[in-house]
Amino acid sequence: MVYITPSGKGLKIVFKADAARGNLIDNQHAMAEVLGVEVDESCKDASRMSFICKESDILYIDKELFTYENKEFAEKYDAEYRAGHSGAAAPTTVASANAEQGSIEAGQVAVESVPLKWRGYDVQSIIDARYGEKLPCAADSNRHNESLKLATDLLLMLDGDKAAVQRIVEAQPWVQEIIEERDENVGQTVSSAASCMAEKEKKYASSMPSKAMQEAIQRATGKTFLEITKAQTQTVEGNHNSQFLNLNSQLEDWGAQIEALFDDFPILKDICKGLKRNQYPAAMIVASCGNDCGWRV
Repeated sequence: MVYITPSGKGLKIVFKADAARGNLIDNQHAMAEVLGVEVDESCKDASRMSFICKESDILYIDKELFTYENKEFAEKYDAEYRAGHSGAAAPTTVASANAEQGSIEAGQVAVESVPLKWRGYDVQSIIDARYGEKLPCAADSNRHNESLKLATDLLLMLDGDKAAVQRIVEAQPWVQEIIEERDENVGQTVSSAASCMAEKEKKYASSMPSKAMQEAIQRATGKTFLEITKAQTQTVEGNHNSQFLNLNSQLEDWGAQIEALFDDFPILKDICKGLKRNQYPAAMIVASCGNDCGWRV
């Protein structure tokens, strides 16, 4: 089924889930790859409500939709969803896709499946710079702690987007190892990191990634964390200033039009007396709402 969403601005595609590909979010990623679009990680919960459209907004529909039932998928994943486990169940492997190139070992999640950016810079490149050749391993017994640290840094960098952070953390090879060995709950790790981060934000006005992550950012981008964030903050502020100047110019123009009416409507002159020209529009609107003037715009 394909239909235009109630907003009139979106297109929703309904397709069969393939249990062999994994759960709902796994199937979404598979379809997104076919369509050449990015997945909205927040839309992976089977319990989410979805608004249906008017019949006139349906672009395509297969009658099978009305009787379709996927028992294999339900038996495999319904209980997991009811338990709140809606994260990726079958991380992308590249054993077959890259076997000839030999670039990535079997079972490792392809970095290309996580094309996320931070301030325009590739997140995975920063993580690679963070760990280099010293990836956490079983001998160190620190893989869980490192995944928690990484999740915390990424939450700070990605404005608390837990879905994106979970996907990035799950893509790391040492995290794949502990998922395989002991069914590591990465979603819980990210939630724990978010809780710790919230506690820190209560004590400090602002939070920054760890020193190790800041050093990695500089190695990967050639700029410091503060240089990147400050430059983009200044750009945003510049845009706000530009918007303010445009608004002020418009108010001045409206004020001039109101001023031109002073001779014909002396009450306008009284209303605007003592004010700047760019304040005339607001004064006229306020006056028009009162009951004492005996007039309306």
